[in-house]
Amino acid sequence: MYARMGKEHAERSIIIRRLTMTCWSLRNRLLPLLWADTEGCVSHTRYDYTTGTGGGGLHLYAQCIYLSNHRAIAAHVRIFSVDLSFFHAPEDLVTKLVDCLVRLPNLKTLEILSAGSRAPISKALKRKYAVFPSIRELRITPACHHFVRKCPNLDSLIFTSTMDTHAPSTIRSHGGGLKRLAGVTVYDRNVLHWVTWGCPNLREIGVVGSTKSDREQFKLFRKLKYLAVIDIDLAQENDHPADWESTRVIYKRELVRILKDSPSRERKFLRWKVVQRRTRALDDDRPYDVVEKEELEVCQETSF
Repeated sequence: MYARMGKEHAERSIIIRRLTMTCWSLRNRLLPLLWADTEGCVSHTRYDYTTGTGGGGLHLYAQCIYLSNHRAIAAHVRIFSVDLSFFHAPEDLVTKLVDCLVRLPNLKTLEILSAGSRAPISKALKRKYAVFPSIRELRITPACHHFVRKCPNLDSLIFTSTMDTHAPSTIRSHGGGLKRLAGVTVYDRNVLHWVTWGCPNLREIGVVGSTKSDREQFKLFRKLKYLAVIDIDLAQENDHPADWESTRVIYKRELVRILKDSPSRERKFLRWKVVQRRTRALDDDRPYDVVEKEELEVCQETSF
């Protein structure tokens, strides 16, 4: 049930729920705290909620019905998190989720932890009433990029896994109001072109790639007049630490120059994480028999 919450957070939720049952005054004070961050959960296996199999699906289905029928409770929900990492989801369950989200008037953040590519999200969102004007932040997998079209007041979009081929076109068409975009995968040279063209108001951008990515494409950041924060996550596989350090310095120099040239008057930040993966043989005489993998993660921040 608590896919994202830690054990302590889960226990805290149970305690708060029990306290709301002690007296009416305490209930009124604690209900907003209890429902502010709400989680729905769906199991990874095929289930049928009519027969009672698949506890995760049952929980989500019941929770959506409850929130849809209790407007006073639904008004307390600020963050809604759900796991849709299943491949045999019945369409009516996803539709029920969409119906529930529409009835959350103060929902600010929708977080979809994961979603199967076959989840019928696109079909459920084709209904005219499926619009979420209150949502300001989406934390989703690229398979759920259809939600971007339905959030007219979206400020922040965070992709939690590698972007697919459809997500960039959605951003290009519906990302004009975005101020923060993270999880942009730059293995394709066209991605940043689409992003910078479709999201001219970006203040912060987060990029995921490798040190083999074409550095020239980062010059497209110069088109973003309000850019103040670059968060970059690079993976590098190299057996030579000197080459790795040299590459990192080159990237840093180029990105700092881009930020300094940005017209934005805000304080500038460059954050980057470089993961160096090295593979070496433990036995020089038989290098293919025993192999040791090393991984070094470097996280740094520069501000000016």
